[in-house]
Parts: sequence; C-alpha cells; structure tokens
Amino acid sequence: MQSNTLCSARGAFMTLQHLLPDVAPSPPVSSTVLLRGELTHVVCTAQGKEVMLLALPHSRCPLREAVQVTADLVHSLQFNYQTLSRAFTNEEYHPALDHFFSLFFARLLSSGLWPSAQQSVFLQDISTKAADPAPAQFEDLLPAAHWVPLPRETQVQLDEALSELESNDFGDLSEDSTGCQRLYTIIGTCFYHKGYLLASHLARTDLVDVHTFCRQQGLLHLGRSEPVRSLVLWREVFPASCNRGLSETVPTTTSPYQLPQGRWFLLIVGKGQEMLVVLLESGGCTVRYVQGTLTFMHKHTRHTKNTIYKYTQI
Repeated sequence: MQSNTLCSARGAFMTLQHLLPDVAPSPPVSSTVLLRGELTHVVCTAQGKEVMLLALPHSRCPLREAVQVTADLVHSLQFNYQTLSRAFTNEEYHPALDHFFSLFFARLLSSGLWPSAQQSVFLQDISTKAADPAPAQFEDLLPAAHWVPLPRETQVQLDEALSELESNDFGDLSEDSTGCQRLYTIIGTCFYHKGYLLASHLARTDLVDVHTFCRQQGLLHLGRSEPVRSLVLWREVFPASCNRGLSETVPTTTSPYQLPQGRWFLLIVGKGQEMLVVLLESGGCTVRYVQGTLTFMHKHTRHTKNTIYKYTQI
C-alpha cells in the first residue's frame, strides 16, 4: 500500500496555515508542489483551528479551477453536514463520504464524465483517461444554474403552480390534516427540466446550495441523459440562509426576524425529465418533533407530483 504523501506532509501545511497570517495580510489559500514529476496544487480551507487540504493535479485543474472546485466542495459538505469538522469527525458519515469522494475524484480524473450504470470505474481506466486533456468545465465551476427563459404566460403559470404548492394546502388530499398544526413550512422551491432551471422561489444562497447538491449528486446529469419513472429523495440539510443552523440570528432594527431553532430538510421529486426541489423547515410555527414524517412525506410527495403533472400540461 502506497503512503499518502499529502498526509505525510500535512504538518508543513498546518505550520504555514498558522504562521502566515501573522506576517501576511491574509491566510494562505493554496500551495503548488512538484509531486512525482507533476505539478500539484494543494488548496487549504481553514475553519477555526482545523484545516482541510485538497491536492489536485495541474493537468486536470489549473490553480484557479482548483480553488473554485475546493470552494464548491466545501459548500456542498457544509450544506450536507453543517460543518467540515462534523462531516469528517462523525464516523457515521464516513461511508457516505467515501462514496462521494470516490465519485468526485473519478469524475475529476476521467475528464469530468459520469460513468454509466453498466460501467465500473477502475484505477487503470482512470489512469488511461487522465492522460487525455481535460475538457473545459468553466460553466460547471460557476455557482450558478443553467436557466432557460420561458414565455411570460408560461412562466406565470409555472410560478402559480409553485406558489400553490408552497401554500401547504393539503385539504383536498386528506381530511385528517384539518385543524392539525403543520409539521413543516416550505421556505422555497425550484423546478428543473432536463437539468435546466425553469423557475425558482428560493433565496439566492439556498439556490446555490441546492444546485450544487443536485449537480454533485448527478441528478442534473440524470435529468439530461434519460427520463426516470420515479425519483424521491429526502434528507436533512443545513441551508446557508439559516446560518447552517449554527446559531440564532440576532434581530436588528432593520430586520427584526429571528431564525427559529429548527431543522431543515430537502425533498426532491422527479418524474420523466422534470425535477421539483422543495426546501422545508421544522420549527418555529410548526410542530417541533418529527412524528408523522412518513405520513407527511407521502402526502407531500403526492402534492409535488401533482405540481409536476400541472407543469407538463402547461
């Protein structure tokens, strides 16, 4: 088993991270080293007393792209696990992180291509593809979504469908919800068609979080490549607009709003080549516990599928 050169030299990077801020106006962002005859960029991301190091070969990522790729990766990890420390120190997350980083480096070394369902990414295949020049990935590195402008009438109808979903009116689905306090509040939605954004009711920071998550999980690629019969994804997330759930926002004279002590969840429902993303909040005016979550998901998934069906008729 070959030793990890980056792990062996991490002490030097930690020393630079702690010493340079005393003599320079800003902390170090990256270092370029010669590793096995190839230029390699080591990008540093500091959070508190901890530092994350990511080494990327220059042949696959020039320095500016390496910095942007690292920032995108950190953004995704914070959205999924709240903080970098929580992501890497909690052993329960290690299997998911191993799978995520295996896909991350496989795509990086294999010219950014997603392997098909029948293919397995072997090391020899990666080394072969790594010899080919990497394609331009400028648009994939930007914290923005591909957006398709629609005719005004169609855009209004789509926004109305999303607004109807966000109203949380489930009276037509079940009489059991009458008079009951809601479990979740929808704080934003967005709609994709073939991986392209058609409408968004999310805050800008939340849209960046959601779009980065969908792109790195391969959901946008899936929507472009083939239609799906049914897609349902549910997981807890930590949106940037809610300060990752780290602390309460102190109300000010300009904005008296104070974030509730709650939890946030992501619901993604897809059918065909359409995908609807819903960001929900539990806490504040909603029930604080998550009892009845499965029942809510069933009702909410039916409602989101109805929204997708309405779009297909627009």
